[in-house]
Amino acid sequence: MIDTVFRVLARWRHARAVHSPGVALRGVLRATGRDPVARLLSGGEPERDVLVRVSKGAGTPGTWPDVLGLAVRVPGGRPGGPLDLLFDSSGSLPVLRALPLPRRNWRARPYSTVLPYRVDGGLRWIGAFPAGGERLPSSTEAFRAAAERHPVVFTLTVAEPFGRWRAVAELEVRGEPERVEWFDPMVNHHPELRPAPGVLVRLRLAAYRGSREGRGAPAHPRS
Repeated sequence: MIDTVFRVLARWRHARAVHSPGVALRGVLRATGRDPVARLLSGGEPERDVLVRVSKGAGTPGTWPDVLGLAVRVPGGRPGGPLDLLFDSSGSLPVLRALPLPRRNWRARPYSTVLPYRVDGGLRWIGAFPAGGERLPSSTEAFRAAAERHPVVFTLTVAEPFGRWRAVAELEVRGEPERVEWFDPMVNHHPELRPAPGVLVRLRLAAYRGSREGRGAPAHPRS
C-alpha cells in the first residue's frame, strides 16, 4: 500500500515523491570524536569526501516554510557500496528529534535522522546542527549560493533515546555541483549502523521503493 502511494505520487510529479526539488553538492566529513558512529562514517580516516543533497520535503516554492532535508552520501562507506544518511529539520529535545518540522531558515534549528539507528548494542539518533552564520533562507538556490561563497558547516552529533547530543564529526558542504540519482538510507546503511525499529523501517523501505519505481530510477546507486 505504502509503495503504491509513493509510486503514484512520483509518477505524477515525474520526480521524487517527496524532497523532489533539490541541489546536490560536494562536501567533506571530518571525524572529531571516538564514538562508534564517527568511526563508521569516516572509515577510520581523518577526512572523507562526501556528496550532499539539500531539498524541501513538499517542494514549496522559494523561501516558503517546509521540512528541510539534508542527505549525505559517503562513497564506499559500507561493504559493497555507499552509505547514505538522511536528515530532516526537527527539534533537539528527545520527543522532537523524531518529528520532521517545517522551517524557513537552513540555519535555524537542528536536523535529525528522525528514526534511530542501532549501533554498538544500543539505539542512537544522529543529528546535524548548523554551525552558525547569517540567516540562510529556505530555498535550495539560496543554500547553493551560500555554499559557493563559503562552505556551509554542520556539526554531526549522536544521542541516546533520552540523552543529550554530543559531537562526533563535522560536515562541510561546498559549492561544487554534483549529480546523484537517489539516496536511500534504508538500503545503503552500514551493517553495524542499522535503521530501527523494524516496523517503521519496513514502511520507509516501501516508500523509497515506490518513489524510485514511479519515476523510473535505477534499483541501485552508481556511486
